[in-house]
Amino acid sequence: MSFLIFFFYFLAIISAICMVIVINPINAVLFLISVFFNTSMIFILLNVDFMGLLFLMIYVGAIAVLFLFIVMMLNIKKIEKDNSFYLTVGSFILLFYFLQFFFIFFYDSLVYLPRVFNIDLNSYFFSNFHFLDESMRFMLIKKMGFLLYYEYFFFLIFAALTLFAAMLGAIYLTNEKQGYSMRHQYQQLSRNHYIINTIVY
Repeated sequence: MSFLIFFFYFLAIISAICMVIVINPINAVLFLISVFFNTSMIFILLNVDFMGLLFLMIYVGAIAVLFLFIVMMLNIKKIEKDNSFYLTVGSFILLFYFLQFFFIFFYDSLVYLPRVFNIDLNSYFFSNFHFLDESMRFMLIKKMGFLLYYEYFFFLIFAALTLFAAMLGAIYLTNEKQGYSMRHQYQQLSRNHYIINTIVY
C-alpha cells in the first residue's frame, strides 16, 4: 500500500510541474484535474475517504464546470479533421485511471494473483477479500450523508437551486440575442475613421 501512496505522490508532483510549465491553458486545466485526482487517491489510501471524495466532487467537478463555461463563452471554430488520434490517447488515459481505482479497492486480493485459480469465490469477491472490513471504512461517509441529506437537506436544496440559477444565467448571457443593438467595434471605428477623413478633406 505504501508503494501506491508514493506512486500517486509522484504522479501528483509531475502533474503539478506540467501544469505550471505548459503554455496551452486547456492542457494546464487537464493537468490540474490530474493533480486533484491523484490527491484524492492518496486520501483514499490513507483511509480518509470523505476528503478524497470531497476533492473529486468539489475541486474536479467545479473545475470541469468552469472549463465548460469557458468553452461556451469562447468562439471556437469547428475544425473538421480526423479525431482517431485523440480517441486513442483518451482511451489510454481512461484505462490508466480505471486501473488506479482497481488497484486501490482490490489491492488485497491482487496480492494473491499467483493463486487466483486455486482460491474459491464468495458472494462478494475472492475469499481473502473481507467485505465487512472494507465497508467499515466508509462509515464516515454514511454518517456525513445522513447529516447532509436528512438534517440539513434544506441548505443542500438551496445551494443546488443557487448553482442551477447561476448556470442558467451564464447560458442566457452567452447566447446571442436577436433584435438587440450590439457592439461591432470594427465597423464603428471604421465609420468614425471615414467621417473624420471626409471632414478633413
